[in-house]
Amino acid sequence: MRTLFETSGEHPSLPISEIKACLSAYNVNFRELESKGVFIADVEATEDMLKKIAGRLAFSYSVNEIVAEGSVGEVEQRICEADFGKGKTFGIGGKKFREDLSLSYLKKRLGAAIKEKKNLDVELKNPEIKLNIFAVGKIYLCREIARVDRKKFERRKPQHRPFSSPISIHPKIARALVNLSRITEEKTLLDPFCGTGGILIEAGMVGARVIGVDIKEKIVEGCRKNLEYYGIKNYVMCNEDSTTLDIEGVDAVVSDLPYGRSTYIGGDMEELYDAAFARISSWLGQDSFAVLGLPDKNFVEMGEKYLRLEEVHVMRVHKSLTRYFCVYRKA
Repeated sequence: MRTLFETSGEHPSLPISEIKACLSAYNVNFRELESKGVFIADVEATEDMLKKIAGRLAFSYSVNEIVAEGSVGEVEQRICEADFGKGKTFGIGGKKFREDLSLSYLKKRLGAAIKEKKNLDVELKNPEIKLNIFAVGKIYLCREIARVDRKKFERRKPQHRPFSSPISIHPKIARALVNLSRITEEKTLLDPFCGTGGILIEAGMVGARVIGVDIKEKIVEGCRKNLEYYGIKNYVMCNEDSTTLDIEGVDAVVSDLPYGRSTYIGGDMEELYDAAFARISSWLGQDSFAVLGLPDKNFVEMGEKYLRLEEVHVMRVHKSLTRYFCVYRKA
C-alpha cells in the first residue's frame, strides 16, 4: 500500500525515525519514497496494522493511503479510478508544503471533481470518507486510514498524575522513545532510572511488560502509584542501584538518564554513566535496542564503548539544557 504519514514537523529527525521504528517493530516491510515534510513509503501492511501503528505514534498527525498523485490536473483525471472506500459523504483536509499553491483552491477544485465523478456529498463535520490533500513536490490525494490522538499525551502530563516531579519529560517524547526501542506487546522494557514513571507509563500503554528501577524509595513508591493510576498492572518496581542490578529477560532499555546531582544519589556522574552503559549492555540480548536521553556529547561517545550507536536526536529542552536522545543497538 502506498502510504503517507503526516508528520508533526516538531523535530527534524524524530518523527520519521519513530515511524520507521514502529514499522520495524512489527516486521512490516517498506520502501521509503519521500521524507520531506511527510513520510511516504510502499508499505506491505494491512489497514488494521496501519491503524495499530497510528495508535502508537506521538510525532505524527495521520496515516493515509495515497489514491491519486501528480499535478492538480493529473489528480483530477485519476479521481474516477481512485478507490475511496465505502461511504456516501466525504470531507477534505490536508496541508501544503509549497508556496505556489493554495490549499483552499485545491480543496475546492478537487472536491468539486469528487462530488461530480464519484457522486458523493460533502459533509464537513462527520464524513463517512475522510480525504486529505498534501501538496509536497507532487499533489497527493489520500484516504485517511487513521488520525493520531495527540491529546492523550497532554492528558498524561506530569501535573495530572498522583505523583510528579519537576524533572519529567513530556509524555509525547516518552512515547517516541519507547517507539524507537521497537518494543511490542508482552515484551519487557526496563527503565533503570525510572523516576516518576513517564517512560514506563507510555510503554505500559502500548502493552509492554515494564520494569522500573530507582535508587530512591520515595520515587519508587510514587512511580508505582502512577502506574496503578493509569491501569498498568504488568509491572515490577525495584528500589535498587541500577548500576549493580542483575536481571534477565530484558527486550529493550529506555531511560532519560540523570543529568544533575538533584536527580542522583551517588558520586561522580562519569562513573555513573560508564557503569550504567556497561550494565545496560549486559542486560540486552543480541540486536536489542537501548534508547537513552543523555545531557552531553561526551556521554554519547561513552556509550559507543558498549553499544553500537544507530541514531542521535538532539532536542533543546530549555535555554540551559540540550538532550541527546540516542538509539543504541546491542551488536
